[in-house]
Amino acid sequence: MAATQICDIDADPRNAGLHTWEMMMEKLGLEKTARASEDSFGDLMLHEWATSALSFSVKEETTAIIMEPFLETVFDDDKMTEADDTNFDMSNYDPASAMSSQNVLSNQRQSPGIVGKMIRASSARRSPYLLSDQGFHKSLVLVLRDGDDYSEGIILNKITSRSLRLDLGSQTMDLPIRYGGPTYYSVEDDDDEYDMEVPTVFLHSNDSLGDAGVGNPIGKSNLFECTKQEVIKVLQSGLASVNDIIVVQGISVWTKKGEHTGVLGDIEAGFFELVPRRCQQVWDVLLLQEQLTEDNFSVNVSRSQLAWNAASRDEGVMDNSSGKEKIHVFGTDVDVSMLADEAAVRWVKVNLL
Repeated sequence: MAATQICDIDADPRNAGLHTWEMMMEKLGLEKTARASEDSFGDLMLHEWATSALSFSVKEETTAIIMEPFLETVFDDDKMTEADDTNFDMSNYDPASAMSSQNVLSNQRQSPGIVGKMIRASSARRSPYLLSDQGFHKSLVLVLRDGDDYSEGIILNKITSRSLRLDLGSQTMDLPIRYGGPTYYSVEDDDDEYDMEVPTVFLHSNDSLGDAGVGNPIGKSNLFECTKQEVIKVLQSGLASVNDIIVVQGISVWTKKGEHTGVLGDIEAGFFELVPRRCQQVWDVLLLQEQLTEDNFSVNVSRSQLAWNAASRDEGVMDNSSGKEKIHVFGTDVDVSMLADEAAVRWVKVNLL
């Protein structure tokens, strides 16, 4: 396009100086090396970074998602105390207890409107997670709590290569672990030192188990949160199989400080979209995912995206890019949405495989 318009492509900040770099490589006799990397993943990401950071003077939208572990706030039955404006410490905090219907404090702080709802990452043509936090790209999140201080949820469709082994007495069973988010909490040991632990949440969507009192319903959804002991008991009795249970470690947290209004603020800002209905199809697709390996990597990633597509606001729409004008990475014919997908796949390979 620049050549057609007889303009200097190097003058466009979206080029990020790559042509100047190629010229210098040519002067050094390394032209073949430079050409070999042309339009590589790194080049494409650099173009997008330059497009975002150097080209447009628009107001930058920031998510309220907390990407760092909680370190400075103590949760107990009576009060919560803050040590600073940015970090939390989840000492003595148990997600299962926080969501329990018997936990009066939790119930007072919960907003029933959003709790139990599923939200999915933005379907915008330029993903807000292209350049950072790629683990949230095309993610499905179940909202567990929405209080005065923060919102809490877990990602459902990012499965890992790890498993949780349960001792059933006469045998053991392994349940694949899903990545719920970047946050964990610290527990003080006998030596007054803190060990970092990852919160574990057990979920099921089995009506028979729910009718039998196994687990606590999450909001008005058809999903139930249960304890490790309950899972072991139903597996031992044969009331459920490993295919009925989803195990999630790690949580996603949205602060409510300053201009941030928790998960609802991120929905309003366009980082996430509210899934307007119960999606049994989503749950069924999630159960098809298996513990992540190199051999089943592509299948698991496809099923993760399939679950995200199944949660579309438009029922029956399985491809969010259909009917939308594509946005190309500057100077290429590469669709920005495809680049975001590739960035997310690379994130999974590095962090979850």
